[in-house]
Amino acid sequence: MTNKDLIEMLKHSNVDNYSDPFAKDYISWNILSKDLENRLIFISEVENSDDGITMEECHTNENYWSANYPISLNYYPYNNCKIYKDIDYNSFYFIYTEWGGHSPEKRCRLIQEKLIVT
Repeated sequence: MTNKDLIEMLKHSNVDNYSDPFAKDYISWNILSKDLENRLIFISEVENSDDGITMEECHTNENYWSANYPISLNYYPYNNCKIYKDIDYNSFYFIYTEWGGHSPEKRCRLIQEKLIVT
């Protein structure tokens, strides 16, 4: 899925993140809970450039863990994410596996159209 595809999907989905009880916990990156994971269905993988996946993060003044950190599918970790949909609330989430700690850890973030940058 490209940035353009993602934006189109969100525009046509009638997303109401405010009714989703999990949304507030995932407005920034967080460890994926089993409760949320059990509600999600796979939608797509992020389409990577011909150069492959970069580990470079988006250049911004926002902290990576901030709720305002921009979403750019060209940068890590978004370029290594899968997109899922909450079957009950029509919310969309990014999920990737973080390999940098002691053991693999699934991280999740609510997709908010207002944060997508190209």
